[in-house]
Amino acid sequence: MRDYARHQTALLIDRLATALHRAAREVDPQSIHGVRVVMRRLSGCLRVFAPFYPKGSAKKIRRRISMLMAAAGAVRDCDIAIQLAARAGVARRSRMAAQLAARRRKSGRDLLAEIRHWRDRDTLRRWRARLEL
Repeated sequence: MRDYARHQTALLIDRLATALHRAAREVDPQSIHGVRVVMRRLSGCLRVFAPFYPKGSAKKIRRRISMLMAAAGAVRDCDIAIQLAARAGVARRSRMAAQLAARRRKSGRDLLAEIRHWRDRDTLRRWRARLEL
């Protein structure tokens, strides 16, 4: 079971690396959604298989994931709000649409900054070492 847990975790960390790379290139709704999906799966994997990792390591990583999840969530929330506003007939040039677009741009910049921070600190490689993968 320990080998299975570690294999699954390594796969999810690889998928997260791919998703983050894509999101850093294009902060579009699909890439943000992809990052969030992989982070949720990785967080669940770490929670379920916590006994198979060094003590406390999974919990620390899950906390770090939640920080990036919040940044990605802010972007995703804006994307959904923009879609809902469009469906409700809000004009693209309205004040509301402009405010949503500005919030989306700021959230996207914040997310990119967080992704770059992760990349600069080689976070995923450090996680692999911490989890003994």
